[in-house]
Amino acid sequence: MQIISLTSKHYSLWDEYVKKHNQASPYHLLAYKNTLETTYKLTCPYLLAIENDSVVGVLPIAIFKTIFGKKSYCSLPYCDIGGALTNSRKITNKLLSSAEKQMAEQNIKQWQLRDSASLPLKPEAEIIEGSKVRMILALPDSRDELWSGFKAKVRSQVRKAEKNKLTCEVNQDSSLSEFYDVYCKNMRALGSPVHTFTWFEGINNHYQKNVHIVIVKLNEQAIAGGMIINSKQVCSVPWASSLREFNHTNANMLLYFNMLNIAIEQGCNYFDFGRSSFGQNTFKFKKQWGAQALPLAWQTRPYSNISNPAATLSTYRNIIAKLWSFLPLAATNYIGSKVRRYISL
Repeated sequence: MQIISLTSKHYSLWDEYVKKHNQASPYHLLAYKNTLETTYKLTCPYLLAIENDSVVGVLPIAIFKTIFGKKSYCSLPYCDIGGALTNSRKITNKLLSSAEKQMAEQNIKQWQLRDSASLPLKPEAEIIEGSKVRMILALPDSRDELWSGFKAKVRSQVRKAEKNKLTCEVNQDSSLSEFYDVYCKNMRALGSPVHTFTWFEGINNHYQKNVHIVIVKLNEQAIAGGMIINSKQVCSVPWASSLREFNHTNANMLLYFNMLNIAIEQGCNYFDFGRSSFGQNTFKFKKQWGAQALPLAWQTRPYSNISNPAATLSTYRNIIAKLWSFLPLAATNYIGSKVRRYISL
């Protein structure tokens, strides 16, 4: 078995392997690597394991740089998961060892490896309150089965959105700019810096048929939007936003209902709602759709395990967020798009 650096010679083999692997995420596809490289100019020294001319393991890596210039490995930045996919634990260990040798040669001291517990889903009884988890819904075969599987309260909330005369559009010419407008306003309210518009252009261009932009409108005004990406197994929603002043319309419910339907149409087995703190409000929102928690297992090599990724954030984060929300939208868009690349979460 050989551990080699990924080159264009193996691009098709990489994606073919990822699409067949039962633990793969959309972030493992090379479309994500291409977006990292073209948008934020990150170097991505991906590794793969080859045995008898076949791929038996892959390890995505990005060289992440802080705003102060310090470099580290990250697998992967700006998403929840991006660890090794392999045929065995032995192959995983060889990939990790090769990556650490590569780190030493590049004088890089630290590597954040973002994994999660494995699919299929398991009971949540042993998960600690506040722990970071992925919220995963096992998808049925049809829209009708999805609808009938919801509790009455969820169906009522979706119907309310329809009664409020909200409409839903998918992949229209204006969808990307409308999504970005809603996203920027929502991120300002949350006190979070925004990705640059070119980041989402990159995702849209590189994922091609594996990306969908969903927009919910009221009287032709975009009031909620989401961008979903999928591999063969999993459909993920890395970015979804709605305008707070329209919360009473249940736009968010209609948005997620339509994104789930698209995932079924794409033949995905699971829908990944993204990261939440176990038991908290975003967890409860995702839980109502039938999603189950899958613990995240982030670790920093070679130093320490991180059982709770949020624990690594500065205590000043909440103060900065409050100040951020008072800045003008134009200012938060400009400043945020300049600094977001330096925030790996």
